[in-house]
Amino acid sequence: MNDKFYKVFTAGKYPQGSITVDDLRELVNNYDPDYFEAPLTLDHADTGPVYGAVNKVMLQGKDLLCSFTGLTDDMLELNRQGKYKKPSVEITEYENKGVYLRAVSLVPFPAVKNLPAIQFAESNSTFYFNEAITLNFNKPFLEDNMDVKTFAEKIGINIADFSSDQDILDNALSIVTQLKADMAAQTEKIQSLNISLAKYSEMEASVADLKKERNELLLSDAVAAGKISTAQAQELKAFAETDFESCKKFIDSTTVLKAKPERNPELFKQVIKPVIPEVGNKFYDDNGKKITYRDILTNPTLANKFSETEIENMRQESELFN
Repeated sequence: MNDKFYKVFTAGKYPQGSITVDDLRELVNNYDPDYFEAPLTLDHADTGPVYGAVNKVMLQGKDLLCSFTGLTDDMLELNRQGKYKKPSVEITEYENKGVYLRAVSLVPFPAVKNLPAIQFAESNSTFYFNEAITLNFNKPFLEDNMDVKTFAEKIGINIADFSSDQDILDNALSIVTQLKADMAAQTEKIQSLNISLAKYSEMEASVADLKKERNELLLSDAVAAGKISTAQAQELKAFAETDFESCKKFIDSTTVLKAKPERNPELFKQVIKPVIPEVGNKFYDDNGKKITYRDILTNPTLANKFSETEIENMRQESELFN
């Protein structure tokens, strides 16, 4: 049957004193059921009954793990009901053994925290309690030493190089700790990269806003200078967005708009004869439609067909300025 290990204690500072990892390692090395088998009791009762015994002990990092033998039905039922799930340990020091596990006891919860050391029949036996630890016999902390060896082999440890299971476990935990540190470092790098990407996105948005303001300023200044009309600025907006420099050169090449001449009402009384385009007339396209200044704004390549004076005249004639 596989041994099931349960966490019962963690090295650290307690009101009764400090227990170091080295102390627990000595305890693990000293524990011998044939010499003295630590009982499993309730409420640190020193007169019984005994509900089981500590079979094996193991150190995993700072944690003391125990496997139990001879668990009674009463203990299992009390534990299942949640009445007794908090483990506390009695640690003593035998003259011919050193630091030793005297007993493991389950308690419902201490009535008062930070109690002073509780002395038992043996004057140097001390009670230690860690309220963060819960023992559940249905959920072992670790099962079977062979699982440790298998895991050690999977992460590249040659178990033949070690003299005990505890040494194998210590080495495996050291590797796992380093792997966790490496993962934490990688996570930190990823988080830093995400922050950099977020800042880059913010900069891109800022640049886009600045370009938009620059385009609007170019067109509004041109309108204010009388080089283009408000309607014409709308026509040139897309041009400025796609090619700002070319749009700026185009605006710089234009002259200030002439004042709109007053219309003579008598001219409208005359019958205007339609102009029939001649074949090959550059002021008309292939379909016979007259080329306007709006067409040149839409298709700037059309400007190559006309002189600056002709373009200026077409602009004055455009409905954009009338």
